[in-house]
Amino acid sequence: MSYDVSVNCTHCGCTVVDANYTTNMAWLWRHEGCDLREYDGKQALELLPRLQIAIDAMESEISVFGDQAYKHNPETKNSFPSNGWGDVHSCLGFLKDLRDGLCRCPDGIVRVSH
Repeated sequence: MSYDVSVNCTHCGCTVVDANYTTNMAWLWRHEGCDLREYDGKQALELLPRLQIAIDAMESEISVFGDQAYKHNPETKNSFPSNGWGDVHSCLGFLKDLRDGLCRCPDGIVRVSH
């Protein structure tokens, strides 16, 4: 399963963002205070601040712990998927790409399904 996130332009109706990522790592963005599900149907501008906070927190964790990011923490060390689908670095890349897309159309409407 995956999270599918899109942003539709309120002016022309085109899809500005169309991204997906494994649900296996949803715990990570929620751990950092950004539950993407909460933004379904809202303007991209509403998601951007919370998304940036999550990105900054993840980057900080990676800069300190490298490949052991989140694995040292008793709250998160057992959260990694046993099937190997998803990791901290690819999750961070997904969130950054999402942020960049939201910035292109801040008044667009976010759609999230999973």
